[in-house]
Amino acid sequence: MMFKTHLVFGLLVGLFVTEYFDISQKVLFVSICVGAAILADLDHPFSKIGGIFKPLSWFLNLLFGHRGFMHTIWFPFFIYFILMAFEQKLWAGAFFLGYMSHLVMDMLSTRGVYFFFPVNNTRVNGFIKVGGFLEWIVFLAILVGIGFMFV
Repeated sequence: MMFKTHLVFGLLVGLFVTEYFDISQKVLFVSICVGAAILADLDHPFSKIGGIFKPLSWFLNLLFGHRGFMHTIWFPFFIYFILMAFEQKLWAGAFFLGYMSHLVMDMLSTRGVYFFFPVNNTRVNGFIKVGGFLEWIVFLAILVGIGFMFV
């Protein structure tokens, strides 16, 4: 999916969770969700986030490739457990939800992800072409959803 789609979906997820659950630091929670929602593409040097952290992005791409380890369930779980070990529940929850929002959106794309790699080599993919008409519809629907969060 496009950077902007991941960004707004991470925002929607963060807003939704803070609206319906007792989150003490709402702005921090939503901010972490949004940041985590774009972080998975750090493994692609030509992505928006990869371009900001180019040396790290090239290194991650060399190690895992794009949509490799960074696009599996294992990476957000790993970070979640590290944050929980340091008793950072808010950070852990927000990071996990935001990161998962990225993976869910990529699972809807035709390119898909190997969600459980290396345990299972099945690619989970959907029907939305990255940058295509349907993704723009999804993007606009998410914006409408965000708008409804403020009504």
